[in-house]
Amino acid sequence: MNSVARSFFWYPKLDADIEELVSNINVCAAMRNNAPQAPFIPWPRTQKPWQRVHIDFCELEGNHFLIMVNAYSKWICAELMSKTTSTKTISVLGSWFVTYGLPVELVSDNGGRVVPKCFC
Repeated sequence: MNSVARSFFWYPKLDADIEELVSNINVCAAMRNNAPQAPFIPWPRTQKPWQRVHIDFCELEGNHFLIMVNAYSKWICAELMSKTTSTKTISVLGSWFVTYGLPVELVSDNGGRVVPKCFC
């Protein structure tokens, strides 16, 4: 439900408002603990470096970082981000790709899977 709502709009405390609304619906409350567990499906093993990299933002003590992990070697790149805009993110990714090479596949939690193109 949260995911569907976020695909149309977002505001602070959206998730909390949805949870409060759902908790007051008897059918939803009765079914809450009956939801089936999704099976754990691991990512397939990569065969070479930079075949697949995963990226995400994280926050530590009020600082925002862009993190990239090479799925093959588990090599981690981290950049302190003054801004988390798409322009700044693309700039940091571009500098990593120039340094380490272009990955075959780039994965992010909200962006899905993409095949990076040249930043030229």
